[in-house]
Amino acid sequence: MEAIDLIHCVPEKLAEEANLDQLLQTVKSIEKWEERHAEVLDYVYRQRLIRLLVRRSSEDDLSALNEHLECMLHPRRLEAMQHLSRPYSDRWAAYKDILESRLASLRSRAPQQVLKMAHVEQILDLLLSGRASKQADIKEAFRLRPANLTRVLNIMEANDLIERRTEGREKLIRPGPGIERIRSALETDTPKTRRWAYCLSRGSCL
Repeated sequence: MEAIDLIHCVPEKLAEEANLDQLLQTVKSIEKWEERHAEVLDYVYRQRLIRLLVRRSSEDDLSALNEHLECMLHPRRLEAMQHLSRPYSDRWAAYKDILESRLASLRSRAPQQVLKMAHVEQILDLLLSGRASKQADIKEAFRLRPANLTRVLNIMEANDLIERRTEGREKLIRPGPGIERIRSALETDTPKTRRWAYCLSRGSCL
């Protein structure tokens, strides 16, 4: 796949025509980053994001741009861009946050259904038992990639199963009010759900 000449291209045309695989291949071929490289890419990402949101695009299209931006935010690539005058990576991280929020909204289901998703019950069990209160604790417990953990937590937060806040550099997580709404679903005769129901009845974890 031929790399794109980001220095001499027309950004408006590139935003309409280039595919993400071609853009990523181009990025991988850059030996020394120049301001123009990042400016053009930033324009393309911004226009793509606006188009995806305005047109209410499919989950697949949103995921494709989200995964592309994850590649762009690789530590090695960020290090290669440190000398640029503007914090492009901060903007790209913000674009990624918007995409992940939109994806979480699309994937959001009834809380009872969300409980069936991978890692959701285990994460709630950690929180309700007091064995975790930080996002880093959960990441370490399940060895999840940051993007996968963020996706799961976004869906849980969209269904009020958790609440998140930031204190300094720490990302803190606590059980959310949505758990109370599915309390009856938790009160079945299994050790785990009895423990959840007990914690809920004390009111100390909400």
